Amino acid sequence: MPPAAAPTHPTGAHLAGLRVFVSYPRGGAAHSWAEQVQADLGRRGASVWRDETGIAAGDGDWYARIQEGLQRADLVVAVFGADSAACRWQQREMLQADEWGLAVVAAVVVVAGAAGGARLPLYAKEHQPVPLREGDAAAASLGALAAAVQRRAPAPKPGADTTAGAAIPPEQRRTELAWLNSLLHRRLSRHEAVYEPLAARQQAATLADRLHQVVRFDTRMLLSAFGQAPADERMQHGQDLPPFDDVLDAYRQLPQRQVPRLVVLGEPGAGKSFSLERIACDHARRALHDSAAPLPLILRLGLWTRADEPFDAFAQRQLDLDDDDGARTGMGRWWAALRDQRRAVLLLDGLNEIPQPQRADKAAQIRRACDDARWLAVVLSCRERDFEADFPLPFDRLTLQPLTPLQVHRCLLRAFALADDSGQGAARGETRFWEIAGGGSGGAGLRQAWLRWQEAGASFEQFWTLDDIPRENPNVHSQTSGEHDRLWREARHGPRSLLRLAANPYLLSMMMLLPAIPPGRAQLFDGFLRMLHEREREAR
Repeated sequence: MPPAAAPTHPTGAHLAGLRVFVSYPRGGAAHSWAEQVQADLGRRGASVWRDETGIAAGDGDWYARIQEGLQRADLVVAVFGADSAACRWQQREMLQADEWGLAVVAAVVVVAGAAGGARLPLYAKEHQPVPLREGDAAAASLGALAAAVQRRAPAPKPGADTTAGAAIPPEQRRTELAWLNSLLHRRLSRHEAVYEPLAARQQAATLADRLHQVVRFDTRMLLSAFGQAPADERMQHGQDLPPFDDVLDAYRQLPQRQVPRLVVLGEPGAGKSFSLERIACDHARRALHDSAAPLPLILRLGLWTRADEPFDAFAQRQLDLDDDDGARTGMGRWWAALRDQRRAVLLLDGLNEIPQPQRADKAAQIRRACDDARWLAVVLSCRERDFEADFPLPFDRLTLQPLTPLQVHRCLLRAFALADDSGQGAARGETRFWEIAGGGSGGAGLRQAWLRWQEAGASFEQFWTLDDIPRENPNVHSQTSGEHDRLWREARHGPRSLLRLAANPYLLSMMMLLPAIPPGRAQLFDGFLRMLHEREREAR
């Protein structure tokens, strides 16, 4: 039987700044104990890496993540149970730790009533293990393990920077952990499962803006004062850079840029807010188990409506409120500390939602905040027209691109499958896709056209990406009727195709929820505008 969650306290062993790798066999009592060990050591200030929380879902390079976790560790805690002897990955982790000279603290699960006492697999016999006993003895077991970890912790290397972990007050870290857990398991709990990669066009900031980042001088004001125009056209227009197939890759690369500041642009419903929240999930998962990792601080700028409220005061006020139920989180008091510790990335959502009369003053405040190099990275989101008109901020730009028909198809299948426990979700998603693609009439004719393409040897990707009906390799034209060809051209190229509206993630979400798809674009747009109006009203 797995141990109950043992109450632990900040007293006893203090492990601030220590980086711990937890090795264990999947399944069984040792797995449950590994979870308890991770939580307990984390509460004592350690940065704990465990595969289940350190590897993102769907990461094909999971074995590389394990190696990275070991490379960063100061010490390994190995939890051994009945399954350890047959667990090849735990054996590999232990052998690698031995090769790299990492200290190892062994713990072994003691099953009440079992004969023979605690046992270690052959490759770990040299270690003196800490026994882990369930029930009333669980808290004492975790305390003994923490004390052993403290004794085996290596001394800081000469010249090593140990301030990042050690400088975090225990009260602050406890607040962070509670806030991160709420973020991941309540507010953003489904974002990773339903996210569809959003393509983005990338454009560098103008040369004038980049010069501002170097010399901290407003070059536009300078040129205006002297009545001069930029001599080089590159001073006026940012350079187009390679695009991204997934905007998350741009966010992840941001800390490596010379100027880690970025604005993401797009039309209403293009996915700006959702993509910021999705990258927040990545940051939150790392920060939850690594106190040196930066925390994602998401601020909804549309709630900054007080004209006389400074930016810092607004940020603290919003961080203090839970978006779900309005409860106090306590995170606001650590706003300045996180900045000073260089442990946060700012995700400023909805720049265009700042009230029009307040934009000039608040844009200046945001610019001053973003100029502070203690923020590891800053990402803002804004509608493109508003950014051009009211927010002359010196950032590189990412412009989100519409979803392709193939992405719309994947989104629908994934969403319906997640929402339907009967096993019919994917089929219902498929039906909804053809209803949209066929203009709300059920899509039977267009779906029949696709089946003819498929019989001719064409792929689903070809059906939605080719510009004309192929006559060879494969010869689709000989398999389809004139009506099939007409329906395909309307869906593929028609300006009134509902798939063009579904390319907007917010509109697509609406189409998922409607009992029936309206036959015309006008009805969809009318409902879309009503929804946007209601969303803005509720936000204010």
